[in-house]
Amino acid sequence: MTARAVEHDLDRLTKLGRLVAGANVSADEDYTTTITVRAREYVIVDVTAEDRGEARFTVAEQANGAWLPKSDATIGMRDKGFYLPSELPADGVLRIANQGDLPHQVTAFRLPASTSYAEARRLLIHGGSLERLGTATVLTGLVSSDTVNRVEARLRRGRYLVASLYAPLTANGRPDVLRGLVAATRVH
Repeated sequence: MTARAVEHDLDRLTKLGRLVAGANVSADEDYTTTITVRAREYVIVDVTAEDRGEARFTVAEQANGAWLPKSDATIGMRDKGFYLPSELPADGVLRIANQGDLPHQVTAFRLPASTSYAEARRLLIHGGSLERLGTATVLTGLVSSDTVNRVEARLRRGRYLVASLYAPLTANGRPDVLRGLVAATRVH
């Protein structure tokens, strides 16, 4: 998909409404997120599909009694940084809240023993190879402001650098990592 096509899709998505959940999914891994619905109609869009795959669903007026899963930790995304605990659970539910005015996403990199937090941060900020940062896990794709996702996460124990890799496709758009959305944590 060309950059122009991706930009067109993002423009089209923002005209449809708010981005309330996002993910990178594959046939190898499950991804589960829970949201509190506010609108009557939702659209699921696969921006990587050649046919621009899309599905729609509606929400009943009457609640069905489902409960939100209990969160084991919270990650807050703000426009100038993360609110991030010093430790995250290896297996649990992460409450990921976009508390800023801008869209953001969360990727967690499990750092190799040979890579320091400072080196990893420099690589991200200066556009180095992300492969040197170790295994990447997208905890949530791009979401609009004032959204909360409860994501079932399974992370390996170790040191992690958490970042929002979002960069607006507009002229003079400033990438999130340059605005401070990079933080260190551990998984226990």
